[in-house]
Parts: sequence; structure tokens; C-alpha cells
Amino acid sequence: MFRIHTKDLPFDGGSHEFLGADCGDVAISAFVVDTPQGSGPGPHRHPCDEVVFVQSGLALWTINGEEQHAGPGEPLVQLDIHLDREFQQEDLASYT
Repeated sequence: MFRIHTKDLPFDGGSHEFLGADCGDVAISAFVVDTPQGSGPGPHRHPCDEVVFVQSGLALWTINGEEQHAGPGEPLVQLDIHLDREFQQEDLASYT
């Protein structure tokens, strides 16, 4: 088991980042997200499985071409868990 407080994780944009490779070499990585309404990353995908827990706010994802919504629409607080020791992300073209 690896123990760390959120405030001790690196902060990038709207999230604290738990990188398993740097935190006891555990087999997951995670984002602890706390962003204002209307902000967030552009379209992207990951080569690993990802589990997202929306605690409050509204999130929108496109999964296999289908839009998925979660939450009531206030500032977004969520936990994103990536089943990988490192973050791997492929940014996709933005929708216009």
C-alpha cells in the first residue's frame, strides 16, 4: 500500500496527478480533478482502461462515437483512475 495526501501530489491545470511509477511503483495512475464549470481537456484517448468517479459537476465523454454525460452541472470534482503506472494520452483533433 502506498499512502500520500492529495496536497502533496503535483498539480497541473485542474487536477492533482498520482503517477504510479513515481509513487511506490503501484500499478495505477490517477487524476484528482477539481475544475471550474466549462473547463477540461480536449478530445483524447488512452491505451489503457480508465475508471472515472464523478463526485459533483457535469462531465461529457465521447465513448465509441457516443456522447455520455454524468453529473448535475456544477464545478467538476472527479477521480480518474488509469490502469497503468504512467499516463499515456493521445490528443485528438478538436471538434469544431
